[in-house]
Formats: sequence, C-alpha cells, structure tokens
Amino acid sequence: MKLQADLFPYPVLSSVTDDYIGSSFSTKWREKKVSSDQLNLEVAFTLDDSGLRNLIKNKRAVYAVHVEGISSSYRKLFPVEGNKDKIIISIDPSEVGGDIEMNMVIMACKEIGSYQNKNFNPEFYDSDYKVASLDKGDILAFCPYEKLTLGVSNKDKPSVESMMRVSATKGKFMVVDTDGDVIYIRLPEQTHKLYKLLSKSSKGQEQLLMVTIVLPALSHVISEVQRGEDFEDKEWYSALQDKLKKLNYGEESFMQEDAMKIAQVLLGCPLDNAFEMFYNERGEFDEGKN
Repeated sequence: MKLQADLFPYPVLSSVTDDYIGSSFSTKWREKKVSSDQLNLEVAFTLDDSGLRNLIKNKRAVYAVHVEGISSSYRKLFPVEGNKDKIIISIDPSEVGGDIEMNMVIMACKEIGSYQNKNFNPEFYDSDYKVASLDKGDILAFCPYEKLTLGVSNKDKPSVESMMRVSATKGKFMVVDTDGDVIYIRLPEQTHKLYKLLSKSSKGQEQLLMVTIVLPALSHVISEVQRGEDFEDKEWYSALQDKLKKLNYGEESFMQEDAMKIAQVLLGCPLDNAFEMFYNERGEFDEGKN
C-alpha cells in the first residue's frame, strides 16, 4: 500500500510532505538470498529529528517495516527492537507469492498525548501547535514505499496463504471467487477500505481479520472441494493439496472431516492466538479475571 500525505490529519515527517523543516527520515535496504526458501531484507534507518528520536529513546515510538505481498494475503509488520536503527527480516518467498511492497515507517508503540515538535513547519502550524493525541500504531514518519520483485517463485513450494488475496467488489456482500489461480476474497468497497487500514494497525487486529474473513472463506473453499467441484487446473488447488498431504490428510479423512476444522488446522489454529494477541495489545487481557 502506497502511503499518501493526505491520509494523515496531523504532521508526518516524510520527503514527500512539508510538515517538518530541518528534519529528515530515510532508509537504505538490500536483499540477500540465503537459500531457496529464505530471503533476508536488511533495512537501516536514518533519522534527523530530536523530537522523534526522543520518542524512540523513551519507547513511545519505534522504527518498523510493513511488508505486503502484492498478489497474496501476506501482510506482516516488523518493528525494530529497542533503540536499534537496523533490522534484518527473513522471508520465505513461497509464502509471499511474487512481488512485495515495503513501507518503512516510524510509528507510535503506545498512546501518546499532546505531541509537540519544534520542527513542525511554521508556515502551516503555530508555534504552540500540539497534536492532541496519537494512538498506538499511528504513523509519525514514512519513506516512499519500495517495490521488490522476489527472485524465487512460490510455484515450486506453494502455500495456502499465498494463494488467497483480499480485494474489493461493488456488491453488498462478501464473495469468494475460486475461478482463477488465486482465491479472491472480495469485500464491499467500504469494508475493504476498513480492512486495509485495520490490517496495518496492529498484529492483533491483523490476526482477528484472519479469523473473521480468511477463515470462513477458506472453509467455504474446502466445502466446495469436498462436494466434488473441479479445481484441478488451479494453482491454489495444488497449494491446498500440498498442504493437506503435509498435515497427513488422506482422501478419506479429508472428505469426512468438518470443513471449518480443516480450515483452522491449515491456518495454524489461529483463534486463541488472535484473541489473546488482540487483548494483550490493549493491556486488557488478565488471566486472573473472569
């Protein structure tokens, strides 16, 4: 997803905005193929702004890289630990499904109240201007996005996740389209916009979206396969069969098993992890409470 300056109702540091003066944020990155199923992305961040540096030093903001598969449902956020300004991200190209987009950002890692920066552009902001509040996950700085064509195709080692993609439809209902080599989960346009925003806001919300959208869609697909629909010529079907074999599903056990259960197994039984992660992010999860 290409970030745009007009998406933000508050000042954001970027080379494509005029919200700051005398400040800069940039990155350098390189890819390194480790093996046929591992590609490392090495990203180094350079920040010239004392206000944002203080937020990072005080663990109120972090450097982060968001990686998204252009032709798959792969989306992951990689925050930089501690006060480091470098990160190495390991990716299995077979999970991504082709090209990826990378957004390098500085984002709030907790709620920030009354944010002020001496480098806000005085042409647009008064000297006493303050951002009333920032939520966890809000972007404070970004670099123009990068597109990377992976040198390894996912066709040799397909995965179910890489064969599913969420897109928009002008209709009023969610539709699961199995006619192509990729399974498209088509959401109504407004819902799709909210999905894109929520999927980038936190890992917990991303996992919840998986169980509310991807899980039922995959269950529907499995039900169609069990009913005898012919998908032999589809790449996603090959990925599904490959995964089922690795999970020791034979033809008989697959046909007799509940479709929803199979979908949960294929996605790594995401229910408990998704809800626990969601509540942990908000500091509301307490095992001692009912």
